[in-house]
Amino acid sequence: MTRCASPDRRRRLNGSESGFSPGELRGLLSALDEGQEEPACLASLRDKRAQIERLSIQEGLAHGSATEHDEHHPMRILNILVRRYLPLDRFDETVAFHETLIGQKARLRFDYPQHQLKLAQVASILFIGGTEASLAPFIATQATFLVDDIQAFAVHLPAIGAEVLEAPKPVPTGWNMLVRHPDGMRVEYVEHRDKHPADRLPDEVYPERVFT
Repeated sequence: MTRCASPDRRRRLNGSESGFSPGELRGLLSALDEGQEEPACLASLRDKRAQIERLSIQEGLAHGSATEHDEHHPMRILNILVRRYLPLDRFDETVAFHETLIGQKARLRFDYPQHQLKLAQVASILFIGGTEASLAPFIATQATFLVDDIQAFAVHLPAIGAEVLEAPKPVPTGWNMLVRHPDGMRVEYVEHRDKHPADRLPDEVYPERVFT
């Protein structure tokens, strides 16, 4: 059990400069998710989750990568999701139809009240339900790429000609960012906090998809 509630760690979390390394920040998030802290510390971390996630992104980008990639830890695109936008009154029946058709329950399903949306992932389809107004800011985004390390891709993509339109930020499932590829395609990149084991494209078939 770690002691994140120590005076030094509290001071760094409350300060304008965290002083945490990317590894320390990932450790704090892991401790929070797994409950491996003293009760008082867990309560403090829960209050500061958004701050810790933001610092994790900032520190990861400052160091070039959140997971300090090397040849032993290549970046990976885990899955590519087709986005299907639809009205809220058709959301549940559409998700249920595709669950039956594909023979899989939704891997992910949640409400996003901040944007008045509902989302569900069935296989490699991301259903996004909302009103005409709530869907409008997202309609131009054509696909969602699930990745294992969004901070590393935020550094890698501009180097190969893509433009990061919106920097990585915390979202209910983890982190996302908006990217425009050189051909003009707008793509949401997402790193899930809890990655589903089925979201994994076969590296042995497409070895060129693994970036080091």
